[in-house]
Amino acid sequence: MPVLKGGSGEGVEPKQLLMSSAAACYLMTLVYMLDQSRIPVFELSMVTEGETNPDGHLTIIHRPHIILKNSESTSQNKVMAETLQQSAEENCQIGQLLTKSDVQITVEGYVSLEP
Repeated sequence: MPVLKGGSGEGVEPKQLLMSSAAACYLMTLVYMLDQSRIPVFELSMVTEGETNPDGHLTIIHRPHIILKNSESTSQNKVMAETLQQSAEENCQIGQLLTKSDVQITVEGYVSLEP
């Protein structure tokens, strides 16, 4: 709770909690979709950033990075993984709710192959 409202001023701000909820929902949705599509993932990481615009609206950017295992259908898997990165946001219920509340959510991910 903020000091101005009688709290200690420690802890997480509400916007940070909102962003982490959006990130967790997106990531769980993406993992589920990758698994259901049987995309051979070697590694998955993500960074989520958020900022409040001068007009007071929150903008959230998810930056997932999917590293695929090499396989016979690597090029097909890469295209599918890129598609799923975008679809995961459309299927995330928290993201849908935030979008209806004028929060802009963007996905800027990329897919690469294992070294």
